[in-house]
Amino acid sequence: MILTTAITAHAQTRCDTFQVYFELSKSKLNAEAKGVLLSLETKGALSARDTLVIMGYADMLGNNTINDTLSLMRANNVKEYLQEHGLEKATYKLCTGKGAVKRNLPVPAEGFPADRRVDIIAQSGLLKKKGGNAIGEKPPFDPKIIAHVRKGNAYVLHKIYFYRGRHTVQDTSYKQMDELYEFMVQHPTVHIRLEGHICCVPNGHDAEDEDFPQAHYTGPREDLFKKNFKPDPNLIYFKFKYNDSITKHYVKDPKTKGLYANCLSTNRAWRVYQYLIDKGIDPTRLSYKGFGSSIHAVPETSPEVSTRNMRVEIRIMEE
Repeated sequence: MILTTAITAHAQTRCDTFQVYFELSKSKLNAEAKGVLLSLETKGALSARDTLVIMGYADMLGNNTINDTLSLMRANNVKEYLQEHGLEKATYKLCTGKGAVKRNLPVPAEGFPADRRVDIIAQSGLLKKKGGNAIGEKPPFDPKIIAHVRKGNAYVLHKIYFYRGRHTVQDTSYKQMDELYEFMVQHPTVHIRLEGHICCVPNGHDAEDEDFPQAHYTGPREDLFKKNFKPDPNLIYFKFKYNDSITKHYVKDPKTKGLYANCLSTNRAWRVYQYLIDKGIDPTRLSYKGFGSSIHAVPETSPEVSTRNMRVEIRIMEE
């Protein structure tokens, strides 16, 4: 069992996500797992002042009924253990099972270890909700009301939705993507940058993209960064950013050569960028960049509000 994320001191406003991983088909916490959860409280990562959301998951081995039950049992076991070990006074806003993480991939015999987990989302220093746009929140993109295109202006693509943890867009998103395409056709001198953002990850970090089948590799993650690591040619590997260095990578689709398996915000911006290119927009008029969780549109005061930080924006680079 592994815990991922940095343990940070409490700030006035904070939203940290901790991930605890389980063995195949298991919902009980073993001795190592209990030690990990205890360290969250003893090292100050969690406290009785926090509002917690606990969400359990399973991989795609087994049917939906089994996975729904297993994911809920995992979440409940984590909650009960935290309550019994110093966090009984914390506010537990939600404890639920989300079932299997859906992947558009063949399921290997060993499943996807990264999906057998519980997410613990912790908020502290909650702020009172205020009306209007928060600092950093951009106006929604609507080509009908953009009277003057000015360099530096930014707009949020508020009707583009992605599947959870992936850069794949939902079908309802294509309408606004087509509106953006028409906007670019009607303004042939305009250059834009697509900017991706995510939520609920501490310290400005980015997140892994579940559209990349790195979970096919079940050995130690560190092996991917060894100089003498020889990948199995029957598996698919994608490149990672790691301590400002880049590993070797193997891709099936040449379009994905600029993507990283652990840069979800970048990949989501790329998805819109690539759609515009596929529709015929000159690539020299487009660029894309991911900012991880470093720029919030709104303070992350609750899970519901935090979702507004999961967004792709456009920025006018040339009029």
